[in-house]
Amino acid sequence: MLVYSSEINVIMKYLLLFLCSFTAFSQLDSTFGTNGLTSIPGNSPVGIKIETDGKILVLMKKNDVASLVRLMPDGTVDNTFVFQNLVIAGTTSSYPLNMAVQNDGKIVAIINTNTISTSNTLVRFNTDGTIDSSFGNNGYIFNAFQQGNNIVSYTRIAINPISGNILIAGNIYIYLVLVLICQLLSVIPLQGF
Repeated sequence: MLVYSSEINVIMKYLLLFLCSFTAFSQLDSTFGTNGLTSIPGNSPVGIKIETDGKILVLMKKNDVASLVRLMPDGTVDNTFVFQNLVIAGTTSSYPLNMAVQNDGKIVAIINTNTISTSNTLVRFNTDGTIDSSFGNNGYIFNAFQQGNNIVSYTRIAINPISGNILIAGNIYIYLVLVLICQLLSVIPLQGF
């Protein structure tokens, strides 16, 4: 089963995330949703994971916050899963970046916020969608690693299938390079600008 998602601007900025399922032979899967299509409130899908039991996890943005929802294999919302809108204390918005499912079924997501102290947040959910309070600081790890005064930005996450360790990839923005470039630009006259 292939699952595809995108955004649909329905009426007056009311956004629905849609998912459609195709068979391996590129036909819409009529057993999924309504004739192969289902929708849920939200927008900006950043991650879709299919669990071992066929349930579908969707990490998205909804109303300016990161949200996690789980669908049944037929495309209906799984009402046993606690739908999460992630508002992190001291922030006004959050943006989901990526997620991974651990071997035990727990879900780890990367969330960026609008404040420096929580800009790179890892959050882990139990298999029922509740926050896993045994992970980090009550379910959250804020800015797991720093490189001095440089900005570290998480972008991707994966789980090592052998060890179960969480692997994070990202970027380090080094201030020194920016300072040197700015100093050079102030010394060297720019031709044609």
